Amino acid sequence: MTAAARVCVVGAGVAGCAAALAARANGADVAIVEGPYGASAMSTGAWDVAPLEGMDGPWRTGRTVGEAIEAVVRDRPHHPYARRAGTTAAGRRALLAEIAAAHGALFGALGIYRPFDLGSHGVLVATEAGVARRAASAQIAVLDLDEAGTSDEARVVAVAELRGYRAFDAPSIAASLGQDATRRGDARRFLATPLEFFRRRSDATLGPAEVAALLDGDEARRRFAAILRRDVTVEGLSAVLVPPVLGRETDDVPAKLASALGVPMGEALGGPGGPQGLRLHRRIEAALDAAKVVRIEGPAVRVVVRGDGVSVETGSGSVAADRVVLATGSLLGGGLVLSDGELREPLLDLPVGVRGEPLALPSSARGRDPVALLGAELHAGGLGSSAGVRVDASMRVIDRDETPMARVLAAGALLADHDPTRDGTGLGVATLTGWVAGATAARPG
Repeated sequence: MTAAARVCVVGAGVAGCAAALAARANGADVAIVEGPYGASAMSTGAWDVAPLEGMDGPWRTGRTVGEAIEAVVRDRPHHPYARRAGTTAAGRRALLAEIAAAHGALFGALGIYRPFDLGSHGVLVATEAGVARRAASAQIAVLDLDEAGTSDEARVVAVAELRGYRAFDAPSIAASLGQDATRRGDARRFLATPLEFFRRRSDATLGPAEVAALLDGDEARRRFAAILRRDVTVEGLSAVLVPPVLGRETDDVPAKLASALGVPMGEALGGPGGPQGLRLHRRIEAALDAAKVVRIEGPAVRVVVRGDGVSVETGSGSVAADRVVLATGSLLGGGLVLSDGELREPLLDLPVGVRGEPLALPSSARGRDPVALLGAELHAGGLGSSAGVRVDASMRVIDRDETPMARVLAAGALLADHDPTRDGTGLGVATLTGWVAGATAARPG
């Protein structure tokens, strides 16, 4: 199959979706080449744009979302935020306005996230590991613990223990959250509350996505609501925290259950690849369809740049376009590959760099040092974890001659100088850079 569009986006995660929607908003016809599930489908339900927690941890409000972004710009001069902002106060103000506008447009299209507010302190959410943390936003299905009363109110959050469900250890989660809250001087309390929802012994083998699909059905949802009303009778109840299972194909399960219960109710953050990531992937597809973006099954195997345009080749055809936006992700999404100890960009063999320079790793007779590349610890990556394609402020790729490429742009986790899995800016960078890249690609000339 051969297709044509003014803008072709490669990769249909958050960055690719933002790029496609921005290009459409600027009047371009857009084709998007979808690839395998990447980091976006691994979403845990939270939306991070910058680290929000202060010295007092997540329980006390620290800096605002806007202040956290400004701190990244100030402290990390090579970060994509800083490159976009430049060095002036006016540039920083323009960056904040651009981030807010991009998130407003993207959240409006997705329809499953809490409003984005630069002046807020984000949302306080709990993970399946029993850890509380702050994020700029979260899916509406996720419980914001700040809605369960203030830190000075002795209110109780019931943690739903679905008997027989092994993927959510409610007693351990309640104990961990309660101990951390007490240690930080927070008055909220957490109590595991048993619920007899499952009927069959085999239900113990159900995974989160299967339980979420079960609750898509009216009968199961009504029965769950009746069990909640019957069994959640905690004095001083302010909210109910449940596993990440409140629907997979429908988005109204949390609201209907909270209405039946009479108090806020929502999910803990789930693990990668669970219902929350599947919801995001589904809503991205719906947003692209609503914007009349042509979706083409991938993956892309090669991009060829010519004087009059670009050609994006897939296994079954090609897309001819004026410009291409690469939103292919990092190692997880296949936007970068590790070959003979080197990091490579596979579609155009673009140069990979970090901190404004080409990536240079120490080596020996045995090859590249894997510790220098990927790091020795889970939460402290090496140079390779923040390496990527270098771009200018308009997201045009910097080629091997240190010149911006007029027809090739990049966005999201493919970009150098941020680590989307560790530095707390991943989805914010994907949204901003995707939006800028799409708008740039759509401009005539």
